[in-house]
Amino acid sequence: MCGLFGAVVVEPTLQDFYNLRSLFLKLESRGHHASGVAWVKDRMVHIHHEGIPAHEFVKGGTFSIQFMLDMVNEDRNLYILGHTRWTTSSPTDHQPLGDEEFALVHNGIVTGEPAEKWESLYGIKTDGGNDSELIWQTRVHSMVHPVHRFSTSSIAVCELYANKTLIAYRNHARPLAMYNDGRVTVFASTEEALKESGYDDEYNWGMVESYRDYICTVDKEKNVTKLHTKKYQRFFPDMTVAALGDK
Repeated sequence: MCGLFGAVVVEPTLQDFYNLRSLFLKLESRGHHASGVAWVKDRMVHIHHEGIPAHEFVKGGTFSIQFMLDMVNEDRNLYILGHTRWTTSSPTDHQPLGDEEFALVHNGIVTGEPAEKWESLYGIKTDGGNDSELIWQTRVHSMVHPVHRFSTSSIAVCELYANKTLIAYRNHARPLAMYNDGRVTVFASTEEALKESGYDDEYNWGMVESYRDYICTVDKEKNVTKLHTKKYQRFFPDMTVAALGDK
């Protein structure tokens, strides 16, 4: 069990920063072993995480208001991921996971198998022992969507790309809540955390449908968030590693 959020905020105000920090702190109840954030600036994804609970992460200045101000993109908008981790695999490979092009946060369990068996079982090489990396590597190297490649896993994910695109998705085994008012779009692990952090307008709130990509960007002309959904192609869960193939 972990806590996650992903957000796109057009020209964030001080209240927006307070709301996101409140959301981050409330998600600590879902994971207190590690905390981390990722954001887009200077045409790249920046990642910072530590093996401490969210309240210490915030207290230490890593997620202070000034730090968040520095996260704002050159276009004056904020593109951000957050994660609070309950460790179920490697105790050191924290989230967000990724590189300068693409990062993700994941809530759920991909596999209970030990890391040394992953390549033989799934045909995927990983750099660490966090099973969430199987999702990241699949997104980078495979044409198969992670919720189909790992059809028996529990998956809720937010992804952030250097081109300032946020994508959220889940399968049937994990919930993912959403708030969208046209200026602020936020995804989070639970509806309670969203509602208790200022995202409580019932007309702008809802749940993410399973097996759909929710893709969020900013309309530069209208200066509002754009959100659309796409149902991805269904792949049969019993396909072999050889048939799936890493590209």
